[in-house]
Amino acid sequence: MMKIVGFMGSPRKNGNTAVLLQQVMEGAKKEGAECTVHYLNDLKIRGCQGCNACKSKGYCVIPDDMQNIYQTINEADVLVFSSPVYMWEMTAQLKLVVDRLYAYLNADYSSRLAKPIKFALLFTQHRAVEDAFMPYFESVAGILKVIGFEFVPEILVGSGLHDAGEVKSNDALMEKAYKLGRKLSLK
Repeated sequence: MMKIVGFMGSPRKNGNTAVLLQQVMEGAKKEGAECTVHYLNDLKIRGCQGCNACKSKGYCVIPDDMQNIYQTINEADVLVFSSPVYMWEMTAQLKLVVDRLYAYLNADYSSRLAKPIKFALLFTQHRAVEDAFMPYFESVAGILKVIGFEFVPEILVGSGLHDAGEVKSNDALMEKAYKLGRKLSLK
């Protein structure tokens, strides 16, 4: 059974990002995948301390909720990183997680992931132009590829969204998210 893990970078559990991520998960469940979502705003995660203990010990030594996320990642087949665009980039909640993925790199920058793990990106934004932040989204994908994750490739962008939950009335975007979930759950 495919294991798909979503990381909700938005602090709003009923916002557009959450709605689209849930729709992705519903599509994946339809194909029989086991799905888990981490609401990062509810967790206690510190920023990377630059101690480099992960390079000598092989794992991050900071005792916080990121330890559970590492375990979930290690068991996953697919990851979905989701965030609204805040100040032209991902939220601080998701950035903390991405920074802490540094622990998956050896000192020579080779990956220490034990198995291939795919990923997709989901962003929402107020800007109506869908590709307004695409260079940033592609940069995020590049960072995750350096760590060793495999890009699906899929960047789902919900654009022109202003009010929490308004994406529910966008049938085309909801369908696109659902289809992404189904696609991610196939080997």
